[in-house]
Amino acid sequence: MVNHQRTLKALAQKIRELYCEQRNLWHYQVQGRETNWGAVPMARYDGGVDEMGRNWGNVWDEIALFVCKRKVNYASFVRAQFSVVRKRPIDPFQLKSDKAYDLYLSTAQSSSSNLASLFALQREVFQRETSKLARRKVTHKWDDNQIFRAVLGNRLLRMSALFRYCLAVNLGYESIAETFHLQALEQYLVDAKIYDSVWGAWIPDALKREAASLDEFTWSEAEELPQMDRPTTHQRTIVID
Repeated sequence: MVNHQRTLKALAQKIRELYCEQRNLWHYQVQGRETNWGAVPMARYDGGVDEMGRNWGNVWDEIALFVCKRKVNYASFVRAQFSVVRKRPIDPFQLKSDKAYDLYLSTAQSSSSNLASLFALQREVFQRETSKLARRKVTHKWDDNQIFRAVLGNRLLRMSALFRYCLAVNLGYESIAETFHLQALEQYLVDAKIYDSVWGAWIPDALKREAASLDEFTWSEAEELPQMDRPTTHQRTIVID
């Protein structure tokens, strides 16, 4: 159980860092001022006793448990909360609410549409470029394999590392796939759940397994974690939307 707690703490810290980044960006873009929110620990959010003598738990731990039990990507979840127009930035306590989860789901649906369009665009680029090089079958005695390799290896074309990797694997070009492997894995890990729902079988099983093994927190372990300290009634009542 100690390892579980350490893992949850690590995730909570990442959530805190991303929230602070997004909140400071919000202040700059919406209010036109530079802030350094979260630069120093705050008892209200990070745990401890505040100047009024009130004792607070660590809200980031609770948010980490919240996203884990709902099996959502923490980065996409946090960014979604800043994707809508607000008069003031969302409070960390509000991140563990059904409303925040619903906003994430709504944003994820939009992302799915964008990924579907992006996939179609990249496929068109590949088909267009392979058609252009088809004449080399006559002028240079190229075969289809050489044409496909030339297009996949052309980094100037608007095709992502993940698209190139998946296509190379599906076509059996292991050496080319290895070239884009790490970048593809990083791209996939950002929103694996959405990629799976949109790109489906296009994502190689090997990449899915690798991503799962690298996930620093397994969802089954989340169910075994003890409940974190809940906020007091005072904490809940002063947080308003």
